[in-house]
Amino acid sequence: MRFLSFNEINRLPKALENSKDKRGADVIRLCPLTGSHLCEVRFTHFAQFNLELLTWFKPATYTKQKRSHRLPISPEVADLVARRHLSYQNPAPGGFRETFQTNPFMKCDVIGKAS
Repeated sequence: MRFLSFNEINRLPKALENSKDKRGADVIRLCPLTGSHLCEVRFTHFAQFNLELLTWFKPATYTKQKRSHRLPISPEVADLVARRHLSYQNPAPGGFRETFQTNPFMKCDVIGKAS
């Protein structure tokens, strides 16, 4: 594992905006907005978000500490989750997780453009 350089951090927003893989870009956006690990974001479901109360419930199975966690989310995160949810013609019970069953994160277009 490595961290992004300052140059890569500065280029990341443009790379995310220009990415053809919008789902992957949204997952990457959600990590720093929530302070969450990639696996926590990748395996979340839309039902874990309460957009009215601006909270996200993370079950113990997907957290590093292996403890359930409820955290506040910003309006920006709520907008991103709502946009992601509305992007489906047939909203499924799974959220970001289902978007990666056929497109694993490590193969998303965003990775190569940001590094």
